[in-house]
Amino acid sequence: GYRVQIYMDSGNQARLKTQRSRAAFEEEYPGMSAYIVYEEPNFKLRVGDFRTRLDARRFLEKIKKDYPGAYIVLDLIQFPPLDETNTY
Repeated sequence: GYRVQIYMDSGNQARLKTQRSRAAFEEEYPGMSAYIVYEEPNFKLRVGDFRTRLDARRFLEKIKKDYPGAYIVLDLIQFPPLDETNTY
């Protein structure tokens, strides 16, 4: 599936900054999953569990003003139920 990567950082405070970014995102978009991924030396914040690139693109367009550097990534996702309608 796909996720949207909204943040990436490395360095001494990277983990803390990424956790703060996750908390801010979850407050702004309740119900949307957010995942912190560590790929040395970077902490990355990826959001959503999208079955299709089109679904990810739709969400990306909605958050682009808040996260102008965001982009879509191919990732292993937690598949949402098929009957669940996406509110984003």
